[in-house]
Amino acid sequence: MRNRTCTRHSWSFDLADALVSVPKRSDQPESLDTTAWDPVGVLYVESQGQLIFGTRNPEPVPPREPLGGVAR
Repeated sequence: MRNRTCTRHSWSFDLADALVSVPKRSDQPESLDTTAWDPVGVLYVESQGQLIFGTRNPEPVPPREPLGGVAR
């Protein structure tokens, strides 16, 4: 395995956790600093089935809430 890729956003990280690819970069704000994006800094992780949710928000919304009836 060389990179890990988010299946929702398609952002890819190398094995050192550096952000190496942002598809549709033109759709992102110019202020996006890819050198500062650190998935290791995620404060909260929860899984629902085959989906994994992570956030840096110190007061996260559990994934079941926005998923509504889709969550099982």
